Amino acid sequence: MPSLGPRLIAYGLIGIFCITGPLGLLFALTLTLHRAAFIHTALRTDGTVIWLEPVRTTRTGAGTYIPVFRFTANDDRLHIINSDVSVPYSTFKRGDRVRVLYLQSAPEIAHIDALSTLWQESLVVGIWGAVCSIIPVLILVIRRRRRASSELTLPPEP
Repeated sequence: MPSLGPRLIAYGLIGIFCITGPLGLLFALTLTLHRAAFIHTALRTDGTVIWLEPVRTTRTGAGTYIPVFRFTANDDRLHIINSDVSVPYSTFKRGDRVRVLYLQSAPEIAHIDALSTLWQESLVVGIWGAVCSIIPVLILVIRRRRRASSELTLPPEP
């Protein structure tokens, strides 16, 4: 039987996964609902990618970039927006025409209408939450199977 110290550490780690997993899933759900509400209420227009701001680059030139785009809102003013999500360099090129979603009451809240820019945060947080939620479940299932198999293999008491 393991001593108390390693056992407390193991249960503490399982507890951390039990807390962070569901919180991650809840946060992903909140992000998804917020983004869906934005898409439902947003106006659509055409825009242009004017710059790709490097966030992280590697020696090979790969990395992630924040697209900077411009569009004209229904107030006939030109707006220049930095995306809130970084994407791989190959996703957008300078000069690309893109579909833009923006709020009529606040055109500075705008997003490029693409899967990567709209749903990336929700997907990453959701996958992270799902993995952290599955780990304690797998540990419990494995422990129950071991316990059940050890009970089956014990010789009967006289």
